[in-house]
Amino acid sequence: MMRSLATGIVVLIAGVVSLFASVVASGLDYRKWEAAGGGVSATPSWILAWHAVSLAVIVAGVVLFLVALVLRSRPRRR
Repeated sequence: MMRSLATGIVVLIAGVVSLFASVVASGLDYRKWEAAGGGVSATPSWILAWHAVSLAVIVAGVVLFLVALVLRSRPRRR
């Protein structure tokens, strides 16, 4: 059961790290447009997709962790 808890935590951390990296990529893209002297443009779709995938991974990690906690707290039947 501890393996399931650890899996949820690892997935959650991976999602948070990925989301942080996608936000940094978004900022770098914005700086590129700003340095070029152009107006503000929309964030590229690949960065938005990266945000969405990262958020989905975070939600999956939370769900895995919570399910593992619920299963751990239930009394075992013999």
